[in-house]
Amino acid sequence: MKKIVALLLLLVMLVGTVACAEEVETPTGFQIASVADAPFYLYVPNTWTSNASSGISSAYCATEKRVLVSAFAKEDEEGISLEQYTAKTLESFQRTLENFDLVTRKLEETVLGSYAAYCFDYKATSGSKPTTFRTYVSEYADGFAVLTYSAETDAFETFEADFAEIVAKFTFKVKNENEIPEKNNNTSSSTVDGWQLASNLKYEYSFYVPKSWTVDKTGEVPSASYSSERGDGSNVSVMSYVLDVPMTSKDYWEKTKEAMIYECTVISADENAELGGLSAFAVEYETGLAGMRYLVKQVFCATSNMVYVFTYTSADPYYARHLNVVNEMIKMFTFD
Repeated sequence: MKKIVALLLLLVMLVGTVACAEEVETPTGFQIASVADAPFYLYVPNTWTSNASSGISSAYCATEKRVLVSAFAKEDEEGISLEQYTAKTLESFQRTLENFDLVTRKLEETVLGSYAAYCFDYKATSGSKPTTFRTYVSEYADGFAVLTYSAETDAFETFEADFAEIVAKFTFKVKNENEIPEKNNNTSSSTVDGWQLASNLKYEYSFYVPKSWTVDKTGEVPSASYSSERGDGSNVSVMSYVLDVPMTSKDYWEKTKEAMIYECTVISADENAELGGLSAFAVEYETGLAGMRYLVKQVFCATSNMVYVFTYTSADPYYARHLNVVNEMIKMFTFD
């Protein structure tokens, strides 16, 4: 136990405080692992053990493999940017962790608790064991927050899905006012911090993507791509069609599936999805040829005479990397 607390203290190198807020309902199957005065709620699966009693927002699982998660916040007293604070955090890790090696050569722009964030992986030696880490550095209303997952390297992937759930349920007590952008009458706002409009006034919806993505202004439909660097051509688009006959969102997916040229393997489906506040059907699947396999997430939203299709396409190595951001795009999508 002392070793676990010691490693958590190593990860939490800065301390921040925040005013209290009303506690929200804990998700089913999860427990709260954040301290009372933290500006966020850190939820971990019930199979983990909360270590908040140590005074640190943290939890652990599989102690023999040193599987840990911790979070802390620091108020912004210097007026620095998220990029600058992330750089300071990285430099601090480099100074304090033995045999530090940054695995992620280009920091991933993502979201944490609806606020802009950076994510990066790195390795170090902890307790004489090779250990892999994943850290999110996020801004929030009053400053910055850092969420870190670590495990001995041979166990990192085993609990990676648990950490993805922890990230998805991480919530700030002060809601991001820009999470769902407000629209002025007859005007499309493109001033949401860190985001840009991929659509324009001719469309009856607003489709936002991060400013780090490249919007295609020449295509027939609103679309954007991440980067062609190292083969990462992940892209998103929104298409709409007039329905000849009424059909449900799920019916349109089935019609789409039947028309596919390549074999399609469904990974997950959600009949209770939403797009722009309307009921939708979401599906994730794998398709393509041998050597050219792609992962796709689509959200189908059918109205009385139209269907809207949000599509995210990525090669397998990059799909999970951008999925949190893509899910945020879906949440920010609004019909005018």
